[in-house]
Amino acid sequence: MAFLRCPYCRKVLPSGTWGDPAGRWGSPFVKCPQCGKDCVDATKTEPALKKLELPDLSVGHLVKVHFFPFGLLALFCLFAAWRSPENTVLFLSFAGGFIGVYAYRVWQDARSRERVHERMRRLYAESEERLKDPKYIRALVSLDYDVPMSLREYADSFPEDEGSEDTDEN
Repeated sequence: MAFLRCPYCRKVLPSGTWGDPAGRWGSPFVKCPQCGKDCVDATKTEPALKKLELPDLSVGHLVKVHFFPFGLLALFCLFAAWRSPENTVLFLSFAGGFIGVYAYRVWQDARSRERVHERMRRLYAESEERLKDPKYIRALVSLDYDVPMSLREYADSFPEDEGSEDTDEN
């Protein structure tokens, strides 16, 4: 986990999650729980301004990713059992174990990726909701975010004092 300091009171605030594809997504505006002022988290990206790229969940991809560490060991055990008949049971046991671990890892990876997909879709939907607020769009533009011209024109179609009151939604 990365950390961010409030520029007003210097309190350390959590920011993003390393190793999590969805951890870098979200509103760049963070409200400090100590002083209540808005801080900007430069590690966050507004998801609806980017293309939604979900990790590959295909069975073919998962099999390729996990084949080398487990599949090759299982193949080695099967070959060793064929070459050494007196140790056949031992080598077949090892091969079965490797195949079992291999199958479990493929299943576990598929479940993990599906949870990431679900979280990324939810963050994307929340981002689309935030981008309906003209004040929020103006705040992103003031931070030099790459906001599409259509959203800038949408925000400019409202007077400065209209729109939602909060630009610090997370």
